[in-house]
Amino acid sequence: MAASKRFADTSSEEIANKRLKLNSQNTLRANKKCANILKSYLCEKDQSPDFESLEVNELAKQLRKVYMGLRKRDGGLNKTTSIESIKSGLNRYLHSPPYTLNIDIVKDNAFKDANKNCSVCKRMIRNL
Repeated sequence: MAASKRFADTSSEEIANKRLKLNSQNTLRANKKCANILKSYLCEKDQSPDFESLEVNELAKQLRKVYMGLRKRDGGLNKTTSIESIKSGLNRYLHSPPYTLNIDIVKDNAFKDANKNCSVCKRMIRNL
């Protein structure tokens, strides 16, 4: 009787595919949309849109600016919930394959000022 292996061999690609399937297609689409917002900002500022490869401090610096200048396509202000959704979507995007970065733009100390700017922006919108 041939002994079967208790643990299967799993490639990095298989692991990445399984991790991607943890989120619904709607979540993945929303995450990509949030990433495209940041990429659009970087392109508008004549910078490389590849924010996934930025150093943590540089990403934090860009997010500080993005949160303060974030607008809808028509130039109007976003709702506070939209701003929070964009921030969370970016965080999920960076944690998802193929990037799977070990940073948290919501909780890490390096992003404290960026998150403070986000809070200030939301407070300003609420007070309008």
